[in-house]
Amino acid sequence: MKILFAVGPSDGTPAEGALFWKKIKDKLEKENYHILFHSFFKESVLTLKKLQEECVYIPKELDNYKEIDRYSKVQIQKALEEIELKYNCSTERILLGDFDYNHSVPRKKAFIDMIKYFRIFEKYFQEQKPDVVIGGGQRYFNLIPFFICKKINIKYINVHLDIFPGEFTITDNIFDESSEFKAYWNEVKEKEISEEERLEIQDYFDSITKKFQKPTWASIDQRPKVNKKKIAYLFNRIYTYLFVEDKKTPYLRVFRGVKKYFMKILRSKIVRIIYSKPDYNSKYIFYPLHVEWDDTIIVNNPQFIEQENLIKQISQSLPAGHQLYVKEHPANIGGIPISILRKIKRLPNVKLLPSEEDSYKIIKNCQAVITIVGSSGWEALLFEKPLIVLGNAYYKSAGVTWNVENLADIPVVMRRALQEKKNDKEKFLRFVSAYKKFSYKGLVAFSGLYYSTRSNSEEVLADENIKSVSESLINYFSKY
Repeated sequence: MKILFAVGPSDGTPAEGALFWKKIKDKLEKENYHILFHSFFKESVLTLKKLQEECVYIPKELDNYKEIDRYSKVQIQKALEEIELKYNCSTERILLGDFDYNHSVPRKKAFIDMIKYFRIFEKYFQEQKPDVVIGGGQRYFNLIPFFICKKINIKYINVHLDIFPGEFTITDNIFDESSEFKAYWNEVKEKEISEEERLEIQDYFDSITKKFQKPTWASIDQRPKVNKKKIAYLFNRIYTYLFVEDKKTPYLRVFRGVKKYFMKILRSKIVRIIYSKPDYNSKYIFYPLHVEWDDTIIVNNPQFIEQENLIKQISQSLPAGHQLYVKEHPANIGGIPISILRKIKRLPNVKLLPSEEDSYKIIKNCQAVITIVGSSGWEALLFEKPLIVLGNAYYKSAGVTWNVENLADIPVVMRRALQEKKNDKEKFLRFVSAYKKFSYKGLVAFSGLYYSTRSNSEEVLADENIKSVSESLINYFSKY
């Protein structure tokens, strides 16, 4: 089996991502898998080169399509229309799903590069003929290969963090839950689980609802701050941007990142004056703010990018006597402009909670949780709270959530969720047991110093973790 790895930062640095996949390659090749690398990051390419590994630097191939730079507006439009027709996709949605191209690159150049990358990957996949491509869930270097692979019947998979501690999920559809899991769940959702499975899942439930244990990635301090490690990281990134990436990649706009990070520090200090302490004896519904640039929003649920408008609609739909509690995402403290937070704060039945307030405690004492997607919705189900789902969430198919298909229906759905208490613990136990069978042992993501106060690089690159991830991938591939 020939496997193509898209090497990138995985929320660490491109060098860390390269080291991780190199170690995985060494394990897989011992089992007769043939591994290839490609990357959008020269840092990854150079790191692999030092390890005597070849890696195709995709942006270098842009020079082979210089004639597209001279395209007129009409020619660009025609090329985009041809792409959409051929691959059954929306080029506007692909641009939206690439936060950096969408916000850092002029629109004309962004589409010209998109056309080029479609040409590059078409030729690349035709020449290499991989059986599997392992990538991510957003940006051009993942979205474009996904649509091409779908068209030419190459399996595209995405590995990402799981809700179970120390585990990861493999999905074959970056816009929805895994088709493999969906098919399996439809087959087993009415079947009883074994006593052994029941005890295992109940232990997991208890670790959350009784012991308040959080996954390792969720317990890392993500508040924006400056320390020696952060400063060293900053200078490393500046050097990399200037002298390694040659200021060419849109994915390492380091000076924009510095400005953004210091704004987060400043906002995180100022915004404290508009926070309100929660009253856990009152009636409230909890809405956790999402990270607007995360793929779960910009790729899977782009209609909810502007969350302040959504919060206003929710607040106008609340049952009498209830308030809406809103809290910033721990990975984006200070990331939302104060003007937006003040609009949220001004809503008469909304409280903006301090970012350090424990989400588990908020969920445990609420009347319901309303969310687009994300781990807070999963936790609501663990605490047996009514869960109202607005977006495309992986737990939506469990049959224990209140799903909103039309935002105008929020008041009706919310009232029914509070009155009818749809929680079916037995059905949810079966769902979690089924989902567990599609979770794999190992850490596949770094907690980069841009987002947290410490890096987990040592844990991710440890031999024991590499062994776990490799064995998990082999287990997955053995099915095909």
